[in-house]
Amino acid sequence: NSLSYVWVGLNGDWQVPVNWAPARLFPATNDSLLFISNLTDTIINIPTQTIGYIGVSLATNATFQAAASGNILTVGNLTGTDLSVAAGSSLNIASANALTINLVTGATASINGAMTFTAAAHKLTAVDASAVTFNSGAVFTAGTGFSGNSFGTTNLGSIIFANGSRYDQITGSNPFGAAAPSSVLTFQSGSLFRVIGNNFSPSFSGRTFANVEFAGTGTSTMTGGSAVTMDNLTITSGIVNINMTATPGHSVKGNITIASGATLNFNPLAAGTFNLNGTTAQSITNSGTLSFGALQSLTINNAAGVTLNSNITLGTTAVLTLTSGILKLTPSTTVLTLSLGTTTPGASNTSYVDGKVKKIGNTTFTFPVGKTGFGYVPIGISNFAGSTVSDEFTAEYKRGNARLLGPVTAPNIIRVSGCDYWTLDKGIATPTSLDVTGYWSTNNGCSGVYIDDLTKLEMVHFDGTNWDNSSFGFHFISGTSTTTAGDITWIGVTTFSPFSLGSTNAVANPLPITINYFTGTKQNGNHLLNWKVTCNTTAHATMVMERSSDGRNFSSIYSIYATALRCQQPFNYTDNQPAAGVNYYRLKMTDADGKISYSSIVSLINATKGFDVMNIAPNPIVNSSFNLKVSAAQNAQMQIVITDMQGRVMQQQTTSLVAGFNAIPMSVTNLARGTYQVYGITADGKSRVLRFVVQ
Repeated sequence: NSLSYVWVGLNGDWQVPVNWAPARLFPATNDSLLFISNLTDTIINIPTQTIGYIGVSLATNATFQAAASGNILTVGNLTGTDLSVAAGSSLNIASANALTINLVTGATASINGAMTFTAAAHKLTAVDASAVTFNSGAVFTAGTGFSGNSFGTTNLGSIIFANGSRYDQITGSNPFGAAAPSSVLTFQSGSLFRVIGNNFSPSFSGRTFANVEFAGTGTSTMTGGSAVTMDNLTITSGIVNINMTATPGHSVKGNITIASGATLNFNPLAAGTFNLNGTTAQSITNSGTLSFGALQSLTINNAAGVTLNSNITLGTTAVLTLTSGILKLTPSTTVLTLSLGTTTPGASNTSYVDGKVKKIGNTTFTFPVGKTGFGYVPIGISNFAGSTVSDEFTAEYKRGNARLLGPVTAPNIIRVSGCDYWTLDKGIATPTSLDVTGYWSTNNGCSGVYIDDLTKLEMVHFDGTNWDNSSFGFHFISGTSTTTAGDITWIGVTTFSPFSLGSTNAVANPLPITINYFTGTKQNGNHLLNWKVTCNTTAHATMVMERSSDGRNFSSIYSIYATALRCQQPFNYTDNQPAAGVNYYRLKMTDADGKISYSSIVSLINATKGFDVMNIAPNPIVNSSFNLKVSAAQNAQMQIVITDMQGRVMQQQTTSLVAGFNAIPMSVTNLARGTYQVYGITADGKSRVLRFVVQ
């Protein structure tokens, strides 16, 4: 029968019988050895020996030291678990003499606490597959002075790191033991491999991890030609260089996070690809430094999408492959830059960029842009005149009524789209002219038919105040275009910023209802909404007032049917039962052909005090002026403050707010191109801070 012995020797000799209770006078191969002192014990002079069971529990920290280098504790002549470390306890090996704990065939270990190896090439090995499990909360540390492979180099799959467990590495050889792709250790989903050493570079080539974190100091550089697979990649501190090549590429199935002060560089010596190919939404969150070398390509292959919060630049021979899912850039100032030579195959209605894309170079390029919830709506540039390879153009697809940006003054153009537009801005660019191609499909429209007459279709340009110019007389429509899908190219464009599709006829193409104004005020606790539309080109229109408490989910509260004659007069509606807090209002307008468009949103506050700074329009600012939209609960004086991104005050002005919706004209003539912040201050406090871009 097995005998149980409790360690009572504190810092004592394993081979002294009275350090055990009862005294271990005759060691046997099936002895159960228990460490339950609730203290920190150092056990020295451990020989090569076979025992049945080791258990560490009751908040005990046991540290083993071998009598001679190469000694082996063989464990496992009993039924059940043969090695156990309870949560809150630890079993450590710390001596210059290497010690191995080996589990025989049939033996298992369950680690819920901590294990640390320091000072020599210690090992924990097992014969059977999945014999040793580090459970949730367990931490293994390859500590200072450790060398070799923690779990040996044979018996593949014998060590399991389960969900919630962690492997910390300060030094030592890789935990996998065997040559890639084989491994003694398996990182299950939800486990974490964490590098906490100085200038430590772990084995990456051909390896499979779950979550990976770099939290050490100095520089870690990973090279190799075989693919690495991981879930989340977190850079908490230090400089991490992933300089690896691979075909078809490495795989990150979770999020990439770079903390402030940390650096992540992707810089392979030959062509390499990183695939973002998880099954749930992924993100790249950079608060430090993130860079991609000239040879590093990126593939988006996640139907749930990827969010990027930081500017990145892909190199001259890189490829941005859009296979599946939307690459969404946030905040609105984030830019994805594609260098000269960067290509973007695969863009489609299922995979595109929602945000700003900058292209460097003077070759034909189609910006792979679209908008979440609507789809892929690209814009292209080609046929450069007087250009250089350093030319820069930035494009973004915008949802919203282009007519609200300003009136149409371009000759021959009756109206522009009530659904969408693009921004196409010139940065460092020298061309005297180039061709611009706008695309349409079922994604562009608000509802119903979007394009119905190709002979009346044009591209129109906005100069910051007016829709001032068009492609009239200088365009061609591709021969494969239909009213459902196609493209129109404006030849020889010389000025940039917003572009939209427009019509030379009042009854063709985008919706023939124009909003002249839509505003709101407060009256004795009620909300009075006022608007004026132009709908002479439709026999009648139905206007529905919609209200929301969150600015996203709207419901109808009022409807009016108006003939073309009635449309000549203003409209108003009083909401005498507004919801508490902020109320958001918009108009849904349907013409005689069933085409639908929406107004901008007006917000009114149902409260005795408070104010809300809603948004800036237009943004980016292309003509040194914009409207700051503010809703106020009561008449008030507001100080408007504009700062740069470092918080330095650049401009201030005071304005009077009426109780209701306010559109405050702002001039920023004295501001240089760049990104700025604006906020308001009243007696009720400070508003939220909005960002805007001056172009």
